[in-house]
Amino acid sequence: GYYLMTTAELDWEAKSAGLFVGTVLLFLCAVQFVRTVMALVSGAGSLGLGALVANTRHNRQRLALILLVALFIATISWTGTTLGLFALLIAGLLVMGVREPLRLLGIAFCTSAVVYFMLIYLLDTRLPRGLIEKAIAAALSAGS
Repeated sequence: GYYLMTTAELDWEAKSAGLFVGTVLLFLCAVQFVRTVMALVSGAGSLGLGALVANTRHNRQRLALILLVALFIATISWTGTTLGLFALLIAGLLVMGVREPLRLLGIAFCTSAVVYFMLIYLLDTRLPRGLIEKAIAAALSAGS
């Protein structure tokens, strides 16, 4: 509901996309709610957390990823979107067990470059600009 309410102030293109996404999300939430109630009624499910809070390698990885994303959000105004995303991806891939330097750097660089090009350069969104974004903008303005 909050998501749908916040789209009311946007331009019509964003509002229509937001309305579509919000409607699909509400539908999926309703389906999941019905599935949960049916599982509870039939006795096949419970509201317990079960293995979700067990001390397993996958749960520790999930917790580490949550902490990394929280750190990314907390520091994005200082690092900027591109550098922060690059660091987040490197750290996240390391947490998930990727150790090949070429793969680590390739995924992080390509993803950060696409996000910069699509969201900052082309669409000029209000994502936080850091050292990398300012340096690219200065280099592009000096070249023209």
